[in-house]
Amino acid sequence: MDHWIFGALIGLLGGVAIAFLNFALSRAVIRKKPAVYASFSIVRQVIHILYLVALYLLAPLTPWGRVELLVGGVIGMTLPMLLLTPRLVREMRQASLTERTAGSAQRQAPPEEAASQRTEGNAGAQQSPRQAPPGGEKRTEDESEVIDRG
Repeated sequence: MDHWIFGALIGLLGGVAIAFLNFALSRAVIRKKPAVYASFSIVRQVIHILYLVALYLLAPLTPWGRVELLVGGVIGMTLPMLLLTPRLVREMRQASLTERTAGSAQRQAPPEEAASQRTEGNAGAQQSPRQAPPGGEKRTEDESEVIDRG
């Protein structure tokens, strides 16, 4: 049982466990707070590094060499994440879309409020030259130009 393949398998199984742990943690962060996912990547990397350091330091206590354990651990962490990362990306997109639609629904004012804001904004506006003059008579555009020049 001291063949190198067993050491690589032990490292591989541990790496797969770390990959699934990182996936579960990442998924929980995406579901709760998608905006902090980028900063959570540091935590994922620290977990990976701690596992590799543990393999390196514990290798002399096992019948296998460091190389076998480390290679198995790296492969064990990498392959599952290649399969699980697209799932995380899909969940991130869904969370982003959900967040956007919820945010836009909150930003939209009810129609009554929007209409009252428009009428209040127009109440103090000055009369444009094309509108009817205070006397009530309507002028055509040509008459307006003649009057303005005169």
